[in-house]
Amino acid sequence: MPKPTVASTLFALSIWCLAGAAQAGVRADLAGDWCFYQQSSGATVIPEQVNISLHPDGRYDWREGAFHQDGSWSADDKTLTMSDVGQHGIVSIAGEEMTLRRSSLMHFRKGACAPGFGDQDLIRFQNAASTGDMAVLADYLARGMEVDMVDFRSGDSALVKAAKFCQVGAAKALLAKGASRTLKGDDDKTALEHARASRFHKGCPELVALLE
Repeated sequence: MPKPTVASTLFALSIWCLAGAAQAGVRADLAGDWCFYQQSSGATVIPEQVNISLHPDGRYDWREGAFHQDGSWSADDKTLTMSDVGQHGIVSIAGEEMTLRRSSLMHFRKGACAPGFGDQDLIRFQNAASTGDMAVLADYLARGMEVDMVDFRSGDSALVKAAKFCQVGAAKALLAKGASRTLKGDDDKTALEHARASRFHKGCPELVALLE
């Protein structure tokens, strides 16, 4: 087998250095704090509120409300990989904005998220309405949660959720904050219609009287 020449060795080293520089360049673009603020799929747009820090040493932090996860990350020209989250295709990195693709498009902007509410907050808020967890419900309302924000999976408002499960106290709290009686979920029913014919409670007369 012929021995490599000096020229071929230098050529190989130059290719290796260029490849390393390209990867390092992408990592430099990605390193820092990002706010995952929105995901979209077709006409469906879901707000998010996730703070992700991609540290230069290859570690990451994922913070979403009380939830915290950390691990290792790496990237090349096409893919960002986080050890406990998985691979994401890099769609674009332009200035302060980044778009990744997994099952949907994930939209990021540089820096920490401004105070607000994301999809997990909405789930907790609406779960509180459906279970009658007044402490959680009151906390979100006091912090400015939009009372008529709808669940992007079912189209339900928190009031509709409360009506489905005959949660009179939750419904009163939501109505006091101006919740709409006329909003309908994807099943085309209002809170009043659910209160009249709740499959879980065979009707909810007290809530019907409140909503009529």
